Amino acid sequence: MKRDVSVDIAKGLGIILVVWGHTFNACPIRNWIYLFHMPLFFFVAGFFMKKEEEDAVFLYKKVRTLLIPFLFFYGCSLAIKVLLKYHSTGDWTFLTFSKFYTLSNINYPLWFIVCLFFTVIIFHFFYKLKYSYIGFILLAIIGAVLFRFQISLPLYLSQAFVVSLLLYMGKLCYSAKNRIKTLLILSLITLPFFVYSGITKVKIDLGALTMNCNFILFLFSCLGGISLTCLLSILLAKTKLSGTMSTLGRYSLFIFGLHANNRFLDPVVIKLTNLFNDVPPSMIHENIGYGIIKTIICVLFFLVIGIILKKIFPFFFGYSPDDKILAK
Repeated sequence: MKRDVSVDIAKGLGIILVVWGHTFNACPIRNWIYLFHMPLFFFVAGFFMKKEEEDAVFLYKKVRTLLIPFLFFYGCSLAIKVLLKYHSTGDWTFLTFSKFYTLSNINYPLWFIVCLFFTVIIFHFFYKLKYSYIGFILLAIIGAVLFRFQISLPLYLSQAFVVSLLLYMGKLCYSAKNRIKTLLILSLITLPFFVYSGITKVKIDLGALTMNCNFILFLFSCLGGISLTCLLSILLAKTKLSGTMSTLGRYSLFIFGLHANNRFLDPVVIKLTNLFNDVPPSMIHENIGYGIIKTIICVLFFLVIGIILKKIFPFFFGYSPDDKILAK
């Protein structure tokens, strides 16, 4: 089957927004980004889910392409944290504290990979049911209740219930006879909610399961941003930017897993920022130019690192010369 470049471009756009939102707190559209940047990846994950795939093969693929990469990124981040902590304190006592090993301390964005792993497993088994849509409605109701009462289950299962409906909607959208028409209709329905949430500063942090809105407003707001991004990706697929953006999408997991620890790039970013505009040191982190340059530097730097890692350690990311299916 020919690769759908627009899907890679959608992930490429998504990873740019993720890095921008995570690395630049003064980002003028940060609130808008947080409305949908993580839900977008769950929506896209539903595009290629199949009913026919055998359970054992499916689980094997997801362990190879999600769980093992998670362990790799966590292990690398942990090693870096240990070295930096010892360098600053000069002792090893911090290793005895269990809180030191939490994702929030080591590499918080990795919550997404854990959540996606369990979400696609839940989706796989529910999608095989005769009336699967009923199952996904029930999952959404459970997610809404967990969301309403801020009940956080271990392994980000609360978030998995919340976003399971997004995977199902992504599958339905991608399977539609006219995907563009479907996305246009979806955007017309949901964009007003997206605009409203952005203007009224609705705050959503899916990883922390903290949202100052009801479940319906959350769902419609994120679908507004998602549909707009997917439509834009289809347009970009016909332009000269398609190659660059699709490459970012194909390596989005690498960029996502590595971008949290990026402070060492600050000296370079600050120097580049001051080339265009002499910003006082106290204001540098609030400067829009700094935010744009840091996003570009981070995305490109971790893209290169991702390409190198994939080549040196293909097994850790679900790739193998003898495994043609996973290598595609």
